[in-house]
Amino acid sequence: MKTLTADEFVSYIKENGITLAKTTVDYYRMPKGAKVWFGIDRQGLAASHDSWTDSKNKEFNYDFDYGWHIENDYNGKFELITKNINVNKLTSAIKRRLNKGYHTLYEVGYIDGNLEMTDDGKRELVDILLEVNLDALTSSAQDLLDEQKKDK
Repeated sequence: MKTLTADEFVSYIKENGITLAKTTVDYYRMPKGAKVWFGIDRQGLAASHDSWTDSKNKEFNYDFDYGWHIENDYNGKFELITKNINVNKLTSAIKRRLNKGYHTLYEVGYIDGNLEMTDDGKRELVDILLEVNLDALTSSAQDLLDEQKKDK
């Protein structure tokens, strides 16, 4: 299991998105070994607040307030918890149900082992959507500009 310092953990989250990890020391009301989803808040700190983690922490039903962010006083580390599924290890029944395109997307890194889109996949999808819908988007932008000119 990979263990990261607070600074390394923030960098990891920025690169990989919302991340599940365990704490290695007690931190306020959060006990050592607590599994918590972390995201990045507006201050650039790793945070477990609902708005930064898509409320994923509700799955744990903790009786302590898990809404916190890492400050300079946290001297522990974070153990990454990976739940990735390797597409190559999926059962043949599941492989038959998965569209062959998923295998291709996984191979190039557009989806991860959990079959969720990676940042590269999201960027590519936005580029494709923009290219396919450029005329409609341009028309919408022009309508907005025309509306703004009328209001002046």
